[in-house]
Amino acid sequence: MFEAKVRAEIPAFLWWMLNVYQIPEEHSDPRRYNVATFHHPELKQNLESLSPEAELLDLIDLTLVNDLTVGTCWITAQDLERRIRENHHRRADTIFTYRQACAKYLHRLSQKRPERVTKGRTGFANGWNIHPKISPMEGVEGEN
Repeated sequence: MFEAKVRAEIPAFLWWMLNVYQIPEEHSDPRRYNVATFHHPELKQNLESLSPEAELLDLIDLTLVNDLTVGTCWITAQDLERRIRENHHRRADTIFTYRQACAKYLHRLSQKRPERVTKGRTGFANGWNIHPKISPMEGVEGEN
């Protein structure tokens, strides 16, 4: 009985959707069938953690641990790849599958995580500024 009532209302619902309903502005995107995409934040974060650039950032933190304790570290993509391969060759082989992979992943990181990676140039070479991790408790004052 319920199913029959739902089926009977489908034509009226479709007419309303096609002739009356307007997509709210905050859910509209003209590039994609006029409907904005939605990415669940937790799922998006989990998927991004599987990306090669996320793996590179993890390897950077392991490889440059001593350099980053002092502050920001400037390094070229080639030198970074060499240092990572020296210390973590198996993991490096899984992400550095072509010649410019390290530079490409650093570029992606500079877009996704600008607080950690920025492009830098000296008088002689292009390189990358790798910024240390900011601990979650840094900058939080304790209770008195």
